[in-house]
Amino acid sequence: MKKKIFGADLYVTFEGTIEDSQGNQVVTKKKEGGNYFVNIGKNKYRSVPKLVAEAFIGPYKGSYAIIHLDGDKSNNAAYNLEYSKNNNLGVIANRWALYNSIPKDRINLILSKLEDGEAIDDIAKKFKFPTSMILYIISKNNENNAKKA
Repeated sequence: MKKKIFGADLYVTFEGTIEDSQGNQVVTKKKEGGNYFVNIGKNKYRSVPKLVAEAFIGPYKGSYAIIHLDGDKSNNAAYNLEYSKNNNLGVIANRWALYNSIPKDRINLILSKLEDGEAIDDIAKKFKFPTSMILYIISKNNENNAKKA
C-alpha cells in the first residue's frame, strides 16, 4: 500500500519506504538524531517517519513526538510508529506484550471490521488500542497471508 506525498512526485509506503512514480525506492539520508529524511524537491527535506505517520496513522499532532516502537529509527513501517507525548520505551514494550496476549477471535473480529470498511481510528477506539496496534495487526495478517501463498 502506498500514498502520494503532497507537493512531490513521490510516494510513501506502508512499509516505510519512499518511492518515485515508477516504484523505485528513493535514497533517504540519516540526519542528526538518527531519523531519516527525503528530498521532496528543491532541497526541501521531510522526515520519513513523519511522512509515514501522516499517511497511515493520521494528521500530525504538533505537541506529540513520533516514536519508533521497536526503538529502531531505520524501521519506519507504519505499524512501528506512533504519536506519543511520552517517549518512554518501557511503556511501548508493554504494548507489544499486549499484542501477544490478544485472543485470536478478537484479532479476527478486528480484521473483519477492517474488511467491512470501518476506519482504523474507530476500531482502535472501540477496542481501546493505540492506532499503531491496529496497524500492527494488519501487518501481521498480511505477513501470514504472504506465507500461505
